[in-house]
Amino acid sequence: MPMTDRIVTYLGFARKIGKLKAGMALEKSLDEGDVVLLLLFPSISDKNRDKLLRREKGVQTIVMPDIDFARLGLQPCKALGVTDEGLAKAIVKTYEIKEVPDERQEK
Repeated sequence: MPMTDRIVTYLGFARKIGKLKAGMALEKSLDEGDVVLLLLFPSISDKNRDKLLRREKGVQTIVMPDIDFARLGLQPCKALGVTDEGLAKAIVKTYEIKEVPDERQEK
């Protein structure tokens, strides 16, 4: 499964348990210190990126490739916040894994 599909799956879990924030809820959660992981997408403007980064207070931040927001039941957005520590760790781990070619397929 490609990296972005795995991450969308984790984001779906976060959404189902109410631990995925977007829009004004994301800004409020950042101000309250609830966000564990901040995901920024390519469509974010410099102004909005800077605004969120000023609020993030040491939160781990990842610049993500675009994802299929419809799979999450969301409108396309510029940033998402994850407030669940376990899911945030899983997303970071998945993001850091590089696709390693399968040696058996090369022969």
